Amino acid sequence: MRRAAFLVALLSVACGAPRVSRDVQAGETPAAPPAQYLGRDQSEQGNLLNIAYGASVVSRTAEMTLEFSAVRAIDGDPISSWTSPPSDGAQQTIVFSVPARTRVAQIGIQTPASPLFHLKSAQLDSSIDGVTFTPLMTLKPAETDAVQFFPVTPPRDVVYLRLSTLETSGRFARVNSLQVHGTWIEATKPPAIDGCWTINGLAARFSTTNGHVTGTIAGDHPVSLDGGSDGAVDRFVWVSGPNRGFAAITTAPDGKHLSGLRWYNEPAEYSAAESWFGERSKCAGEARSEEVPARFLALKHRLPLYGLHFDDQGALLEQDSAAALDLLANLARQPASQRFRLVSREYRLPGKEQNQQRSKARLDSLRSALEKRGIDARRFDWAALGSDAPPAKIEIEIQRNLYAVIELEAP
Repeated sequence: MRRAAFLVALLSVACGAPRVSRDVQAGETPAAPPAQYLGRDQSEQGNLLNIAYGASVVSRTAEMTLEFSAVRAIDGDPISSWTSPPSDGAQQTIVFSVPARTRVAQIGIQTPASPLFHLKSAQLDSSIDGVTFTPLMTLKPAETDAVQFFPVTPPRDVVYLRLSTLETSGRFARVNSLQVHGTWIEATKPPAIDGCWTINGLAARFSTTNGHVTGTIAGDHPVSLDGGSDGAVDRFVWVSGPNRGFAAITTAPDGKHLSGLRWYNEPAEYSAAESWFGERSKCAGEARSEEVPARFLALKHRLPLYGLHFDDQGALLEQDSAAALDLLANLARQPASQRFRLVSREYRLPGKEQNQQRSKARLDSLRSALEKRGIDARRFDWAALGSDAPPAKIEIEIQRNLYAVIELEAP
């Protein structure tokens, strides 16, 4: 009966005003993560063309399989890769986008030394509007597995980059990473994901209220999503029957294309991600959806509260977090013999102490917001863990992004 009560409470989430995303500010560059969480992505530091910062795939001609799609060249993981179909590596084109107008100082590319996969040459073109492209450079990578950098002289302002493969050594072309190094020169507010899409050929729909983003993807095994935006990436938990996991989606600046990664169970290295590609479409019938928070919590016994939004000092943005606050308030009013636990983690600031302070500031602000609603804070246990005790091994930036959150843990 106790578990049934809190599941019912989680179903009662109010709706209201649309979300307000925090922007990437002009002149900002991503901070290096704490040394203990700088994993296999050391070669990715400083790369602005990373899905964790809002980069996206606008179009692509082909890939070997979706496990080797174009989004794997911008996922921040030097092990994953875009790989062409066999014997067709020299005739492919991919268009990427960065989330804000960026002044590019150098381009990096990682392509294997192996003759079977080495990309010998490629043309790179740039654009501001995604329509008119001008030549940027011809890349001729040497035969090495390391990232190779090419200066952009003078630096060029770009929003879109088009990579066209020209010559390969063997049957395939492979790009483990395409990198943009420079500076964001404009603040960005990514287009809202709200509305109807076709994702990997399936009808999808998203809606945002009070900083709370919900979505459905139709199909033989419909997927229901629940989450919120951090200002660059829409972060989700999802359920589909007995299955559950995490997802991250970015929307291109044109508002017409999205890219995403979906993990089963945890976004960890042992759990390979599935690539999602979407285009705007006309709305069809409603897809069947599940109530994600209650279902995810029942399956995992923890729920990331991606609908809570904070400023850069860790203060809660209460209007933008209203739906998540309603969820917690409703839950706290249910009778239970044990307290729930609110755990705050942060992995994206340069030092352990900074992550701990930010983690604590967010919990303190959340506690204050709940008390203003008449909620007794003693209804919850509170734990500001900072960058300690991650739920799983962290190796790349998108994992740091997904795990940097306040989670609700069930007794």
